[in-house]
Amino acid sequence: MRIAFAAVAFVLFALPQAQGDLCPKGWTFSNTTSNCYLFSPNAYTFSDAESFCESQGGTLSSVRTSYELTVLANVSSNSLMQPWVGVQYNGSQWVNLDGTSFFSFYWASGQPKMNTCAALKTVKNDLGLVSIPCYSVQPVLCKQLASVCNGGNYGGFRVRNGTVNSPNYPNYYYNNLDCYYSIQGPNNSYLSITFDPYFVEDTFDYVKIYEGFSNNTANLIGTINHMNGTKKTFETFSNQMLLYFHTDTTAVRAGWQAKWTSWSLLPSINQTGDGGTLTSVNYPSNYNPLSEQAYFISTFPGFKIRAVISAFNTESNYDYLQVFASNSFAPSTLVASLNGTSVAPWSYVSPSNFLTLRFITDGSIEYTGWKLDWAVVES
Repeated sequence: MRIAFAAVAFVLFALPQAQGDLCPKGWTFSNTTSNCYLFSPNAYTFSDAESFCESQGGTLSSVRTSYELTVLANVSSNSLMQPWVGVQYNGSQWVNLDGTSFFSFYWASGQPKMNTCAALKTVKNDLGLVSIPCYSVQPVLCKQLASVCNGGNYGGFRVRNGTVNSPNYPNYYYNNLDCYYSIQGPNNSYLSITFDPYFVEDTFDYVKIYEGFSNNTANLIGTINHMNGTKKTFETFSNQMLLYFHTDTTAVRAGWQAKWTSWSLLPSINQTGDGGTLTSVNYPSNYNPLSEQAYFISTFPGFKIRAVISAFNTESNYDYLQVFASNSFAPSTLVASLNGTSVAPWSYVSPSNFLTLRFITDGSIEYTGWKLDWAVVES
């Protein structure tokens, strides 16, 4: 079986192009495969061709897709000789030297012959691979990964927030990406990240968010794999987060931008008995930015808790006190989310002997905070 190509259409789709510093000097970038290619007109045997590509920082180019076959033809279009590619017979089957799958429909008409190495035939109406003796001397097609990933290490032990985006954002990202982004926050903090906007090819291109720096399935927090565009937020339990961005070989989109923030994780405050007073950190001075403080109140079984807020002054909408009618942060028990400067006086009686508070602040404006007195009441 051989592959039949609509050569002109593929050339328009897969034409390599030079782009900045994505490739070393002299190499050609393809936005179809996200690889760099080098054609050398100098003639080598197959084994010497492998050595030459390695000396240039690459490998003898395998053929992973029909698109890549056309890219290789474009790169070597001025050659009258058939260049070596990284395909060889291993004694039982033809394989790509890089270990990726090789498909028989990459062969040109009437191929393969009784030889064990492969070169590229670039005849317009019969584009494909041909088998030739490994001792032949032919030009060379080399390949290496382009520097398309903008991943790396973000944040640090003194960094509270930052921005991460897909390669080439806000322009379309590239095909064949496997990019990793490690985000580190200060000690005793946790991280939140908000993707806004995000546009990726449905199902096949995706971002995965992990707890810590390991991409083990057990650490997976969430996945974005559709062209929705709606803002989406994820949180870790620790001060480390890993993002993994994968794209396939076909369609591309505008990509995504994500803003991350490190939040101080303060030790929880616990009070028991028949009454007490709770305040925001530093009260009556301004509370801290980028923090989360938990408060747990418990009293005797069979009694309830009356909470009275006599002073309340926070940044509206962004710094808020959550009140839960339980001993946890269960969303179903959320009673109120208080913020702004017109809350006090405010009171509430819990239905049980437990009451939980959580005070969350952002990184912009801080106020004096709040004061709450609580006491036991009979059921």
